[in-house]
Amino acid sequence: MAKDLGIFGTSHEADEEETFQYFGTPIRINPEASSLDYMDFMEVAASVEYKQGDDEATAKANIKAIIAIKDYLRSLIHEDDFDTFWALSKKHRQQLDDLMKLSQDLMAAVTGVPTKESRDSAHGDSSTDSNLKVGSYTPSEEEAFKLLEGREDLQRALMLRIEARSGRSTSGN
Repeated sequence: MAKDLGIFGTSHEADEEETFQYFGTPIRINPEASSLDYMDFMEVAASVEYKQGDDEATAKANIKAIIAIKDYLRSLIHEDDFDTFWALSKKHRQQLDDLMKLSQDLMAAVTGVPTKESRDSAHGDSSTDSNLKVGSYTPSEEEAFKLLEGREDLQRALMLRIEARSGRSTSGN
């Protein structure tokens, strides 16, 4: 007979419907959105083998990564509002970086996790509602390397991005 260890788990219900303004249109947040959606996204992202080149394997990896990003956005936005959100994104010529920034801001708003502004975030007009008062969470370089432990390919990609941002090069190391 199995030993019962008790009752575990804490339910987190959305207190009220949450929305944000997107190009003047209210968009509802998926009431089931949580940090677990981010974990799912990171699991898929970690499974993508990033390579440089123009071969078929690289193309498939890029496609998988882009689909993962759209699926992640779909997990954050209410299913009845996603088509409107996507049409507005296309109408206003949003780029991948714009949507990634938005996804970071939405996740920070949904989870209430304290955030800090990204080192390379642009200042000025934003396509998201300034009343959200959230920045994008950017882990420190050390945190990022720990998260990518065991994935030398992703650690190398992170190092290349850090180098590109700072203008330094460690390629001789």
